Amino acid sequence: MHNKTKSLGFTLIELLISLSLGLIISLGVVSVYAATAKSSSDTIKAARLNYDIETLMALMLNDIRRAGYWGAATVNSDGRLNSFVQDLAGLNKPSEHCLLYSYDADSDGNIDKAEYYGFKFENGSVKMRFSGTANDSCDNGVWQEAVVSDQIAVSALSFEFSYQCLNVLSGQTYDAACSHLTTAQLPSGAPALESRSIKIALTAYLKGDETVTKTLDGIVKVKNDLLLTRL
Repeated sequence: MHNKTKSLGFTLIELLISLSLGLIISLGVVSVYAATAKSSSDTIKAARLNYDIETLMALMLNDIRRAGYWGAATVNSDGRLNSFVQDLAGLNKPSEHCLLYSYDADSDGNIDKAEYYGFKFENGSVKMRFSGTANDSCDNGVWQEAVVSDQIAVSALSFEFSYQCLNVLSGQTYDAACSHLTTAQLPSGAPALESRSIKIALTAYLKGDETVTKTLDGIVKVKNDLLLTRL
């Protein structure tokens, strides 16, 4: 008499169900990994953009703040003799996207070509001026990219002035450029002190992924106020 041995195992249906469940789990793991990898990539891209655009903004704020510095100034100096704030060397905005200025980098009291500076938006980048002869045109001088990067491109840059004018004789302050005041506010021959602030708006994006973008605003108070006499 022979004993029959019963074989234990999975049926075809059970195997198919097991394979299907395994496939679903595998797809879930792959999806989670892909999502995590994309999130990590986006985070790295955003961090890179933030670093580059903040570096560029800090460069502009710190340099523009020095506009009009005059190394020959003393306690009793007449600020109206400061050649770094006069006419073609003074702070100027020929266009919304360009700012020109000068300051006495070597503190010798004289304007040199290498002491004409500026920033402008051109062809997807911010350019900085390293020399010039006047502040009347954004085409004047030698320009180079302010921050060289193969990662980001600039899509917008703008400068906006705000002023305060102090009538030295009356002590009255006005939220306007001194040249815009009426003769009643600032009579002819009256001395005045004009302070200037500049708002900078900068927008940039990652090259190869324009969905990663950032806009940064900054305000700089020019340290060297403009002393003048109303004509």
